[in-house]
Amino acid sequence: MHSGMQLSKPPSKCKIMESDSEMSLPLFVPSRDEAVTVKKAFELKSGINYCRFRAYVGKEEITPRSIHFLDSSGVVKENEHPFIVVKTDTYECMYGRDRHAARKLKGQAKDEERMIEDHPMPLKRTYRNCQASRKKGCPATMVFKEVILFTDYKINNTASEWKKRQMSKVIRSALDNGAVELTQEHRVYIKYPTEEAHQSVHELGPRSSLKTAGQTNILEEAYSNGMIAKNTACAAQICRAGQETGLSVKVVENWIGNKKRALSGKSCPRPHKVTTAHQSGFNLFCKGNGKQSLQEWGKKSKNLSQNERTQFNEAAMSRRTSLSDEEKAAKVKQLHGHMYKTMKELECLGAETIVIGTQLEKREAPFLCSSRKGLSYLKDHPLFVQEICLHLESEHQTAECTQKTTRTTALLRKHVQTLFNDKYSHASGKPMARLPYKLVDAGVIGCEGLPPGVLLKRPSNYGHRCLERILVESETIKFVIHPHDATVSDAADIIHPYDASGAATTSQ
Repeated sequence: MHSGMQLSKPPSKCKIMESDSEMSLPLFVPSRDEAVTVKKAFELKSGINYCRFRAYVGKEEITPRSIHFLDSSGVVKENEHPFIVVKTDTYECMYGRDRHAARKLKGQAKDEERMIEDHPMPLKRTYRNCQASRKKGCPATMVFKEVILFTDYKINNTASEWKKRQMSKVIRSALDNGAVELTQEHRVYIKYPTEEAHQSVHELGPRSSLKTAGQTNILEEAYSNGMIAKNTACAAQICRAGQETGLSVKVVENWIGNKKRALSGKSCPRPHKVTTAHQSGFNLFCKGNGKQSLQEWGKKSKNLSQNERTQFNEAAMSRRTSLSDEEKAAKVKQLHGHMYKTMKELECLGAETIVIGTQLEKREAPFLCSSRKGLSYLKDHPLFVQEICLHLESEHQTAECTQKTTRTTALLRKHVQTLFNDKYSHASGKPMARLPYKLVDAGVIGCEGLPPGVLLKRPSNYGHRCLERILVESETIKFVIHPHDATVSDAADIIHPYDASGAATTSQ
């Protein structure tokens, strides 16, 4: 910090100052950590916090002017040795000056000017503080001054300026040369604010919420014995606890509320959120590639092959069909809410509707959603709902088998369509081409290697058994492009990519 200096911090006895409030406050301490401890104790006793708003660091080079013999600010007191200032910190009262008042007034003025305009634009959403600022302009401050004393030298405050300058030169030369080791002592002087410094801007006194370990133990024991509320049933226990701890009834009631709030947060954690949105193959691809932008994900997805895209789509479809019990319950609850809103809209349009649903796997009560007239009909005919539920239970097994077969057939059709596209791309020499079914119908494109009795058609026209036979003979299947006239050639050249339904579009 200072050239030629070694900061030594020998233990020294703190100077004690007696104040009017019967508190023993040290005039200085040997280290900064002890000064912070003293500051916290002073804040607890006085009930006021002090925040640092200004710090001054001393000069790195020692000059004759940087060596002091008297502190004009009155922080360094009862000292006979020359010293240098290392650092000065100023702490202001928590009810001090509002340093953002000008900015707040400026913002309010801008809002008022904007509202005067003919067509004011909407403001960005802001959140106002529920609690007003506690700044009241209190001028009280608390000062820390960190100094280094040279205890080998003493001088009277009434000495002449010439004598002080000569002593300053001797100290500086000794520090620069290093021939003579100077005895140094590190101190942090503290200047405490008095009650008059606050100028009666706010109330003073110890904090009412200050609780020692003994008081906390008494309150914990009373809470375990039934003092768990602030109502009249616990009024006698609250008064008894206040008398034993020396705290007011309001402080004890606040402690009960804070205790219940802390226990409720620990014993009732926030439940895990279950996702109900359907995931596509693109969503699974994005999850596997880390956190990136949507544009980067789109560029990477374009480079995927057809097989990779099919794998992602199949994985997404399998996730939709294999939901956990929690996901199923959350999805059912979400759809019930949508159905209820739809019923309300239909009723407003004059359409009377009745919806009866049931989860046969869980054997729960049926779900009813209807308009007002439909609800009155269900009340008059209670057997109507029971008959429908019994019918659904009888058809449950058959519906499950049919649903599984339908899902399997859809996957087989996708596989056959991918097989036809790959074989046609190999025959035509065009990568990533799709089979044009118009040319197939015109007889331009033929297929060899299909199972006996199976003709080339769109996969949507094949049945489940036929699709399985085509996939078995996938290695022997190949497409043949026959020669054709100019009209058909022109039509083949202007064929556009097929849409998802399998129908081709041609330009006019």
